Amino acid sequence: MSRAELHIPIILLGLPLEKSENPYLVLPLKKRLIIEYEIKNESRKEISISIDPYIDDLLLNYTNNILEALELTDTTVRIKRKLNEKLPKGGLYAAVSAFLLYKIADIHGESLETYEIIEYARLYDDFELSSGWEYVIDALRYSAIQGGAVVYRNDEEYGEISQAKIDWFEGVETKKVKKQRYNIEDYGPDVYGAIIHLIGTIVLEAAMRVKESEEYDLMKILKSLIDANNNIAGLFWRDLMRKTVYSNVIFSPGLPGEFDIIYF
Repeated sequence: MSRAELHIPIILLGLPLEKSENPYLVLPLKKRLIIEYEIKNESRKEISISIDPYIDDLLLNYTNNILEALELTDTTVRIKRKLNEKLPKGGLYAAVSAFLLYKIADIHGESLETYEIIEYARLYDDFELSSGWEYVIDALRYSAIQGGAVVYRNDEEYGEISQAKIDWFEGVETKKVKKQRYNIEDYGPDVYGAIIHLIGTIVLEAAMRVKESEEYDLMKILKSLIDANNNIAGLFWRDLMRKTVYSNVIFSPGLPGEFDIIYF
């Protein structure tokens, strides 16, 4: 089997509020995921995935969707991780799924650009997206592919900031959340729009700070913005409010309807 190292990204700032299309600030962890894989043409289709029990079925269905859509009935896909350290589930899924699509295309003579991987991978995901969550996995995939700090809003608005990575990550847990607590009907369009604008402004301010800073300054320069983002997240998703020490966590959107709670 071959070996590869993948960048695992997390969303530092940005929230998937309903009826919004705000940007996300995404950075990869400095420590990479080490995997072993085998993707080749054989006489029959076989898929074996052992990355994380939490997402293995999603990745299995995703891979099967790719092979069926491309009518690849003679392709074997085997992939497993070397170490079982805890990693954010959203970033883990985004990185591995992007890698799988790239490699499956590659052995069949196709070399996909970054934007093609993001657009095509979205077609094969095996989950439903509710309003606000449309571009979360796309943003994570973009950082995973580029291997650095990025801002991603949608298919037309995205860009790399720097090669900054996160090295102060200490732990993670995944939290499924219910539907957001308040919406545009509760606040009215002006107030709700102002909150959406505030979140977008926080992301853009953070992006400028990351671009102009050294990696060792990341925690210091982003802490106040992360605290603000966390408090807004806690307002809309009561499930997160039990994490009362907002200054020590990042509420990072991950798989649809879930937050990866990052401790630092």
